[in-house]
Amino acid sequence: ATLQLKNGKMPLVGLGTWKMDNDKCCDLVYTAIKAGYRLIDCACDYGNEVEVGQGIKKAIDEGIVTREDLFVTSKLWNTFHHPEHVRAAFDRTKNDLGLSYLDLYLVHF
Repeated sequence: ATLQLKNGKMPLVGLGTWKMDNDKCCDLVYTAIKAGYRLIDCACDYGNEVEVGQGIKKAIDEGIVTREDLFVTSKLWNTFHHPEHVRAAFDRTKNDLGLSYLDLYLVHF
């Protein structure tokens, strides 16, 4: 099931990556995408965005999904709320995930 947005759809059920061990995260994200998950929720503070990105890349590289099939959410951590820190934190998240864009970027706490 999805929620219709002005410029696309957002899945109503997603995979949360909080507390995923780094050594298992890539495979868990990949397996979830393979099983049909299309919303991936992560945050810089979780410490596993590189591994989340690796799982996403593996699924894309194998042709299971395209980037456009996924809805990727991340969050701006509390210590980066000051305006001069937001862009750098956002760019780091995109780089860590290996993505050129995020579908949703939330303020964490």
